[in-house]
Amino acid sequence: MNHKDFDQLVETVRGDVPDSSAAADRVRARLSGGETLCDSFRGDGVRSEARQMLWEDHRRSCVSCRREASGYRAEVVEMPRRVPRWIAPAMAAALMAGVLWAGLPVLDRVFAPAGARATVASVSGTLVTIAADGAAPLAAGAEIAEGQEIRTGKGSRAVLRLRDGSLVEMAERSVVTLAELWRGKTVRLVRGNVIVEAAKQRSGYLQVATADALVSVKGTIFGVSTGLKGSRVSVVEGEVRVDEGGSTGLLYRGDQKVTNAAMAGTTVLDDVAWSANAAKYMALLADLNDVGRRISQIPLPGLRYSSKLLDRVPLDSVVVAAMPNLGPVMSEATRIFEDKARESAAMKEWWTASGGAEMRTFVEHARAISDYLGDEIVVAIPKGATSVMLAEVRKPGLVEELRRLGYTGPVAVEGGLVAVGGAAVPPGSGFGSTPMGKRVMESYRAGAGLLFAANVEQIAEPSVDTSVIGLDNLRFLIAEQKGTLATPVHSASLNFNGARHGMASWLAAPGPMGSMEFVSKDATFAASFLMRDPRQLLDEVRAMSGVGSDADRRFMDEVSGSLGGEVTMAMDGALLPTPAWVVAVELENAPRLQSAIEQLLPSVKKEVADGRTYYSISETSMPVHYTFVEGYWLLGSTRAQLMRAISNRTAGLTLSRSPEFRAQMPQDGYTYFSGLMYYNFGSTLGPIVDQLKSTGMLTAQTQAQADSLMANRAPSLIYVYGETDRIQVGSRSTLFQMGLQALMAGNPLMGLPMPSAGKAQ
Repeated sequence: MNHKDFDQLVETVRGDVPDSSAAADRVRARLSGGETLCDSFRGDGVRSEARQMLWEDHRRSCVSCRREASGYRAEVVEMPRRVPRWIAPAMAAALMAGVLWAGLPVLDRVFAPAGARATVASVSGTLVTIAADGAAPLAAGAEIAEGQEIRTGKGSRAVLRLRDGSLVEMAERSVVTLAELWRGKTVRLVRGNVIVEAAKQRSGYLQVATADALVSVKGTIFGVSTGLKGSRVSVVEGEVRVDEGGSTGLLYRGDQKVTNAAMAGTTVLDDVAWSANAAKYMALLADLNDVGRRISQIPLPGLRYSSKLLDRVPLDSVVVAAMPNLGPVMSEATRIFEDKARESAAMKEWWTASGGAEMRTFVEHARAISDYLGDEIVVAIPKGATSVMLAEVRKPGLVEELRRLGYTGPVAVEGGLVAVGGAAVPPGSGFGSTPMGKRVMESYRAGAGLLFAANVEQIAEPSVDTSVIGLDNLRFLIAEQKGTLATPVHSASLNFNGARHGMASWLAAPGPMGSMEFVSKDATFAASFLMRDPRQLLDEVRAMSGVGSDADRRFMDEVSGSLGGEVTMAMDGALLPTPAWVVAVELENAPRLQSAIEQLLPSVKKEVADGRTYYSISETSMPVHYTFVEGYWLLGSTRAQLMRAISNRTAGLTLSRSPEFRAQMPQDGYTYFSGLMYYNFGSTLGPIVDQLKSTGMLTAQTQAQADSLMANRAPSLIYVYGETDRIQVGSRSTLFQMGLQALMAGNPLMGLPMPSAGKAQ
């Protein structure tokens, strides 16, 4: 049909305006006569051009008419319809679950306890309650209602006691509100600082909420501060969970987290120094560090070079953790805690409170069953299944002991082996011959201590694109701890399925490094690494960042063509009021680099001092000074900083030559490194402790504890080796310690009575 015919057809349809009553009568007659809409379209096969178009359009959307037109005839067989018995209860259960889930907010409010949410335990200065029509003072003993906004005045402090006994200490000019629902309590920190001594939460949770973070605890001591820049969380004792920016992380004693990079990390002591209990918190940190030092002297069981249990690990396991039987070690650790509690009032208070009680229960349970088990324990988690713990059985009575301690899960004993969490002892599987098993056996051949292995390839979410950062072919994660508790060696290995690529390939193979010679021995932080190829690295950065102008491309090409493959960055000096930093970059063509800089920034300044040319750039948010020294591009926060770095290098007063740095060197077969990261916590902590001493707040005992805290805070060094198909990271310090908690996750014996075992998704 051409355009002219189509136009005529449209005009015909438009002109054919049917009588509405007659049309209704025809439809009624056809329906009463049993004629369907399809029958009206099919008719007797003779149709006008307009009705033919309508028929073809109807046939495309109607299956029965399409079959009718093609001659298809189907035999209809009546089948009895039977509803499975489980459908009704399943639908009822699903409906009930949906109703309960949707109604949780309502239940939270309906079953929320009545009455005040807290009382004012003490006030130093002023504490007021804020209302729309002004503010009213609060005194000790006053009750705080749900949602009531309270604020401390200038130079004031206050302590609130929640219904469960938790204490919330408020710093000056801090604003909080309290809420308590059926499932937990929330302290909303509008601004300012609080320190929370959370009582043990038997059920529900205790949360501190800020505008950009949510801190959840079951029982611990921690501080939270929030302001215009963001929030900071500092942990004095215990463990907290922080939800921020869509991510969740755990913090432990001495850890900090900020929600904005603009907030410089301080120290836990710095964050709690305003508190009336600052001396107690510092004493507790010192005591816990001293306990850690004593525990580190407990001898560990020897390394294991084979395993009788790996062959029983299910073939589809995606997580495997192996450890020696640590029952005797835990028993000795408990004795050390109890000895310290007799020496220190701060430790005695903590040890007799919820934190120590929980640890004692944990150790007692572990110690009670350790006598029944062999020298090794292996925990395996198959994909989509519950975890199972495997061990050799040393003597009878294990099942009865587990039941006495409250474990009600499945236990199977067969042929001298026990499977806790499984209905039967797994048969021999040949796990050691699988790709993951072969990688685990590599660790055994080198001597296994605490070992954690994960099949990232099977666990990773397939919908997440990690090709840009080069993790799309990451296969296994292996984490280990060897040595002794006094001199541990921690390591982690990222194993790839083939050669590294993307950001994961930026790290070069181990090689000689000289740029750290520009860092002084007093540096707080230093990181040095070898790049694979600066040109390719900058090309990938440019592609990811979308840098597209010709000027930007030319500048990056000139820079990448001028640099070598080594970079060192350091915080080398005072942190306040202006951080002192230095960066040293290996250089291959200084004139080419300087020409590129001058083309981009024509206002760069030159000055000559002591026969050397120094350059400064003021267009950036932070002034940058730089010079060229014997094949290196040296940048710093000030010209004096550059001169100091050059002088220290000449005199040999550098970090890489200091005894503290060299004491952290690993004993392995590598001569060189791909990367190093050094952090001296003591150099940051020292001024804070000195400040507390100068206030006169510390007793003689507390000052001794502060000295112990400083003495036990050794520098930390993390080292990295980049190989073709793997990246290995290691350290001899507790900064990198993977700890027993990671290995015991999913171990059904830890912390009896146990929750249901976890699953690997």
